[in-house]
Amino acid sequence: MSVDNDKRELLKLKQGLIEESEAIDEGGYDVAMPDTAMGKFKNWLWYHKLWFIIGFIVLALGFVIWYFFFVSEKPDIRIYSTGNYSTTYRQLLEENTAAFCPDFDKDGKVKVSINQPGDDTVMGFTDLYAEIENGNSSLYIGKKDKLEALYNDFKTAKDKEIFASLKDITGADVYLIDVTKTQFGEDNKLLTTELFIAVKNTDDESEKQAMEFLSNLYNNKKFLRD
Repeated sequence: MSVDNDKRELLKLKQGLIEESEAIDEGGYDVAMPDTAMGKFKNWLWYHKLWFIIGFIVLALGFVIWYFFFVSEKPDIRIYSTGNYSTTYRQLLEENTAAFCPDFDKDGKVKVSINQPGDDTVMGFTDLYAEIENGNSSLYIGKKDKLEALYNDFKTAKDKEIFASLKDITGADVYLIDVTKTQFGEDNKLLTTELFIAVKNTDDESEKQAMEFLSNLYNNKKFLRD
């Protein structure tokens, strides 16, 4: 209706000449339905978009789960670095220490993984202590003073020794081993940076595996692999 028609209809209503239902345009709107195959397809996609979104999310989650459990190589030993070692240095350690590591998960592959906190001072500190409290690393590497500080801080705060005694490996009641002074260190002259290693005190299977790995490293016991 135009504005003039609306006014006339309103006037008639006030005068009682027509009923209200007659003044209301009940014709509705004409919806143009697509008449081409592409238009119909787009219309179908629009009305079913929610199911496509749900399906995509389910497929993405399925891919992540599949990759994590069947494709990605899981570490047999996890080591956490308290020092700011370069990526190249850590990769060298990962590759060269794998010869001393048993295939603990029996998947036919041996992998040693070394992680370290970020460069940011605050976040690095947070990451380190979060790893100590809740992480799954079974060994720690770093400079002697840093590892000793962690040991003393944790013992003061928790009244518990964070690192296990290595007496069964070294013959002395110590919790740190200087890697550079082992045969492994002699064979890898690139390890010029101070490097000590400790086993996290957990009293579970991860500690036993870490002890076996470190004993092999300390005594230069390698596994012959292709």
